[in-house]
Amino acid sequence: MTMKKILICIPHYDHNIDPRVIEAVKDNVYSLDKDKYQCDIFKIGNYSCHHSRNIAAQKCVKENYDWLLFVDSDTILPTNFLRKVIFESEAKNIKIISGWYFSKDIKNLTTHCLPINVDFKEENKIKIFDVQNETPMEVAAAAMGCCLIDSEVFFTNMQSEPFQTQIGNSSDIYFFLKYAKEIKKYVIPSLKCGHIAKIIL
Repeated sequence: MTMKKILICIPHYDHNIDPRVIEAVKDNVYSLDKDKYQCDIFKIGNYSCHHSRNIAAQKCVKENYDWLLFVDSDTILPTNFLRKVIFESEAKNIKIISGWYFSKDIKNLTTHCLPINVDFKEENKIKIFDVQNETPMEVAAAAMGCCLIDSEVFFTNMQSEPFQTQIGNSSDIYFFLKYAKEIKKYVIPSLKCGHIAKIIL
C-alpha cells in the first residue's frame, strides 16, 4: 500500500502561533493511521498570508503531497477534523473541503461559509448554528483557515498563483471563486473549529 502524504501549512507572523493550535494539529496527526498517512507540519512566517499560501502550494506540488491542509495560526481544529475530512475526500472524491469557524469580529455569530450561487452580502452568510450536518455541504466559498485541498487542484493550474489579492477581494475569495471556480467546494458543518480571537457580541 502506497503511503499518502499530507502537508499541513500554518502561516504565521514572527512565530506567533498559539500553543493550543499546534497541540490540536498534533492530536489530529496522531489520530491517523501512521502506516497509511505521512503528515508534515510546515510553519511558514514573515510573509503576507497569500504569499505563504502560494509557497505552500508550490511545495505541495514539487514534493508530491496528496493533500495540503491550511490551518491558521489562531485556529484550533477539533480532534476528529483531519480524520473526517480525509475520509470524505477519499470516499467522495472531494477536492476542496473545510470545517467551520467563527469570524474574528462578528456580532451575529456568522461564519465565512456561503451557500452556492450567492453574492457576498452580509445577509447571505449562514449562521453557524443553523446547520448541523455531519455530511459535506456544497458551498461557494469556505474557511481557508481549516481547509483541506487535494494536490490535483494545484497540479492542473500552476501557471498562475492560486492566491492573489485583488481590489475588493481577499486572496481566499480569489482562490475559491476564480482559481478553483470549476471545482466543487464543501464544508462539514459539524466540524466547528475554535478561533482564538475576541468575539464582539
